[in-house]
Amino acid sequence: MRVRLFFLPGSSYYERGRPCFARFSLLVERNRGLVLGIGVESGALAPGEAAWRNLVAALLRIKMLPETIYIRGERFQRVLQLLCDELQIQLVPADCLPFLEGAVGFLSESMFGPADR
Repeated sequence: MRVRLFFLPGSSYYERGRPCFARFSLLVERNRGLVLGIGVESGALAPGEAAWRNLVAALLRIKMLPETIYIRGERFQRVLQLLCDELQIQLVPADCLPFLEGAVGFLSESMFGPADR
């Protein structure tokens, strides 16, 4: 199974009475575009730590190890590479992830409303 991990910047929530930005990640199955996992971490975490935590949580949740994980660009490759090497998962940076873009658009519209507002 091939899956893609993507980080959606942007939403806020309250933590200890103060607004806090969240770091989102999506785990999307490549062939059908199914969202297998959604992770949310505090924006106070470093982006790399949030990426690592969300990937581990998503893999534990789906109870399988994919052959390949595609990530958008190279930004998180250094952070995730050691984990993926240990689990024998190929980590591939890509410029475009079509199913993922659709899932992100749907999530964004669900959270913030249509973009043409």
